[in-house]
Amino acid sequence: MNEVIPNEQQLTATVGQLCDAASSVVILSRGDLAEATDLVKLIKARHKLIEDERTNIVKPINDSVKRINDRFKAILTPLVEAESDIKAKMLTFQQEESRKAEAACKEAEKRAAEEQARLDAEVATMDRAPLPVAAPATVALPPETPKTTYGAFGGVSTIKKVWAYELVDISALASARPDLVTVDAARVNAEIRGRGGDIPGLRVFERETIAVR
Repeated sequence: MNEVIPNEQQLTATVGQLCDAASSVVILSRGDLAEATDLVKLIKARHKLIEDERTNIVKPINDSVKRINDRFKAILTPLVEAESDIKAKMLTFQQEESRKAEAACKEAEKRAAEEQARLDAEVATMDRAPLPVAAPATVALPPETPKTTYGAFGGVSTIKKVWAYELVDISALASARPDLVTVDAARVNAEIRGRGGDIPGLRVFERETIAVR
């Protein structure tokens, strides 16, 4: 259903009359120019009148929408903050687990290398014919940190890497990619999404985020 606009027919008719008058304007003299000047003034005045009418109609509606949005924002904001907080804690835990696993791998590799060096040294110092050399020491690697976690009630959290950037040299960026000199985050992210890239003036890197569904 179309909204009822007070005086709509009158406003529309006046617009048509003014537009017809404007299309028929021919300026050949200073007098014509003066008449055109008055017509422009009339057009601007009518424009303001119509705009004021529109504002009078939509302002109460917009004010009502704003009040509703503000009320729901007040309710939703704590949930947004709570989600952000717990995701940060989850990501910190996963990153610490990955750090520990990487350190354990390096330690295991170091021990294996030291054991291999000891075996090689023993063989080199033998006074008799060397015995068959033992198989190289193997590395018992710790299990890889799981990337996906399943909750008891259907929640699924997954660690993944996404491309991100930070500004390091605005001059280099402006020289190489002037279209990005304003550092339009949406455009930069579209440029590197899914593939990264090398953009002078920006440090493009992967950072971890956590997705919950």
